[in-house]
Amino acid sequence: MKLKKISVFLVDINRRWIMTLSLVSLFLWWPASTTLANTHLMTKGGQFVDAQGAVVVLRGVNVAGNSKVPPFLTINNGAELDPLKHWGFNVIRLLFIWEAFEPERGHYNLDYLEGYAKIVEWAHERQIYTIIDIHQDAFSRYQQNGCGDGFPRWAVPPSITADTPDNGKNCKNWGVNMLLDMDMHNSWHHFYRNTYGVRDRYLQMLSKLAAHFTNHPGVIGYDLLNEPMGWERTEILPLYEDAEAAVRAKDASAIIFLCPHALVSSGINSLLEKPKFGNVVYAPHYYSASVMSIGTWLGFSTDSVFKRMASKAREWNAPLLIGEFGAPARTRRVESYMDALYSSLDQHLASGTQWNYTPGWNEHDYDGWNGEDLSIVDDRGQPRANFVPRAYPQRITGSDISFVATVSRNNQQAAEVTLSWDHQVGIGETKLFVPRSELFGQHAIAVETTGEQLACSFDTEERYVTCTSDVPGKKSLHIHVVP
Repeated sequence: MKLKKISVFLVDINRRWIMTLSLVSLFLWWPASTTLANTHLMTKGGQFVDAQGAVVVLRGVNVAGNSKVPPFLTINNGAELDPLKHWGFNVIRLLFIWEAFEPERGHYNLDYLEGYAKIVEWAHERQIYTIIDIHQDAFSRYQQNGCGDGFPRWAVPPSITADTPDNGKNCKNWGVNMLLDMDMHNSWHHFYRNTYGVRDRYLQMLSKLAAHFTNHPGVIGYDLLNEPMGWERTEILPLYEDAEAAVRAKDASAIIFLCPHALVSSGINSLLEKPKFGNVVYAPHYYSASVMSIGTWLGFSTDSVFKRMASKAREWNAPLLIGEFGAPARTRRVESYMDALYSSLDQHLASGTQWNYTPGWNEHDYDGWNGEDLSIVDDRGQPRANFVPRAYPQRITGSDISFVATVSRNNQQAAEVTLSWDHQVGIGETKLFVPRSELFGQHAIAVETTGEQLACSFDTEERYVTCTSDVPGKKSLHIHVVP
């Protein structure tokens, strides 16, 4: 194997970047990226792959924290999604609220569906995929002292007195209180047994939703139910199997994302067994107990939690996508905590969608639901302490992939990015999101490649690196500050 080295030195002269290339290397430029329309995703061998067979890693964010409550549609124009593309996100997990769609049994709010579809289209125009997330917490806004969301009021069993919706700061401890709420648990009990036909209505709702979005190039699939309660083996899995059938009867190519029991979000093992159907993703959530309870990261490693989640995904031969993770921006040591989470994602080459992006965040209402404060942007739309754009490989033309990105917030000279893979010819280009200014500041950087005829380039905005080669075999790319 031959070694080729590309050294790129960027110098600010008269506010223009001047690029000097080493004479022993050939530095080529390619178009930025293909559109989503010809990169339809599916799962294969524990990874996402596109139509050409390249491996795709999904990194994105949940949209939006305040969409759990009226008016439910809180993204009002496509421009509000522009920052997501700039930050390298290629997917959103878009909250879909059943209460908003079917406020009365059997009567659908088509205005909500059309507004939701607009957000999907705005994301698609920005080359961002959408995962449709059937979202609920504590069953309904009419349960758990008015602190829940998701299911319509009519879904609460008639034997249970409906609560008045609150969803304000009085609901801050909703997660703990939910565990002791017997009325809510009874609602789940009757839901799974279809006592009042609510389970049937849920499946019908999914069918209508899938029929609306079938073959939409921006929608890659459905997260069937956010953080469900109930027995994983005898209640949640049978529900998922029926829900998959309802979706696939209308949208046969949709990827199915499965979230385990709500308590798995604390990092414990899931007992959810491998489903009978394919093209499926294991999509658990993870929140540190100390971060969420006392607002401090105690420094415990996230490795064991991610190993458990990755092990379950391997058991299923499915990709791993962490559907929710994150921290309130005011958490002590929040930067280090988020670095640890993203490093674990990189180690397992896992996909993930951070919680959450709320353009309507403000100092009074925070995320707009239950006093939560995890939005990655402030009231000016600027990133908060719990988020910084990070490098990751979006598309890799091969297998045996390894990726490491190091970020140093206080000494940007320590930042570096390394990707290696066994290259396959004929399936396009490898593409990395590498936000040069955030990672390396004004420092000159070197781009080194290993592997025969591997050529790589930054795009004109210096946020993406693309690589290609007409020769198969081991390839690697290393970007770092020039000593």
